[in-house]
Amino acid sequence: MKKNIYLLLSCMFISGINFNQCIAQPTLIHYWHFNNTLPVDGSGGILFGQNPIYADYSITTEPAYVIYKAIILPSADTGTVDNCSGKAKNDRPGYGGCCGDIDNGIRTRNPSDNMEFLWYAPTGNFQNIIVTYATKSSSFNSGQVEQVYSYSIDGGSNFITADLPVGSYYPDTTWKKVTLNLSTVTSVNNNSNFIFRITYVGQNTGTKGNNRFDNITVEGDIITDLKNINPANYSLSPNPAGNFINLITTSEKTKLISIYNSVGKLTSVYKATGNNININTSQLGQGFYYITINENNSDNLIRLKFIKK
Repeated sequence: MKKNIYLLLSCMFISGINFNQCIAQPTLIHYWHFNNTLPVDGSGGILFGQNPIYADYSITTEPAYVIYKAIILPSADTGTVDNCSGKAKNDRPGYGGCCGDIDNGIRTRNPSDNMEFLWYAPTGNFQNIIVTYATKSSSFNSGQVEQVYSYSIDGGSNFITADLPVGSYYPDTTWKKVTLNLSTVTSVNNNSNFIFRITYVGQNTGTKGNNRFDNITVEGDIITDLKNINPANYSLSPNPAGNFINLITTSEKTKLISIYNSVGKLTSVYKATGNNININTSQLGQGFYYITINENNSDNLIRLKFIKK
């Protein structure tokens, strides 16, 4: 334990960088696992049409959702979305799964040449964004064969491709995991209007063929600006903590509360309002912990520390 604390303090103070820059793993911001659909056998019995599918897990105050819709309306030549059997690639256990070993996905159905698959993924107070998902094609002989990427930083008024690591992906007929590291696309950092878009090209066989998706994740690093840290209005009690600790504040704003252990690993995340918030710490082992509080996805980030006895 002492060695781990020393390494963390060395990273923070000897290297001259802040706490969150010492964290190796990004934070899960949004997650679509699609398992909360019925029937859970993935038989295609749930038709989403062109309606939004909200994230099963999200830690931003703005809603996150995906939607598959026609680029130009009205149009008679448009596809739709229904559920299908998914795959555990990129699965994140513990984030709201409902159905045991069931893995539902969704399929964007042909005709897709006039469609766009939009992922509304606000990134307030996060940077170094990473988008990951599992995907496959139903057939090489039908449906669209290429997924083409672009993104918007203004809520969909404009879509651009600058700085993307790759421009497209050709799905296989077996499930594969796709990872897009958008850390060079700095305009999507701390952006409540970020949208990731997939359009389709290739053969169009009318209503046959589809692209399938499962376990979509958006991750990033929490932005910490030390000059904005102002803990005067926050305190923790009792400290050392037992099975709970109270976060006491004069602020009534909505708060994103994150707890990290002594080596910078994220252990839990909460969203809460009010000025006396009871936090369950019974699952934490003994040692030092850091708690960060972000108010309304603003630049005002507070960091406190406590001991779990």
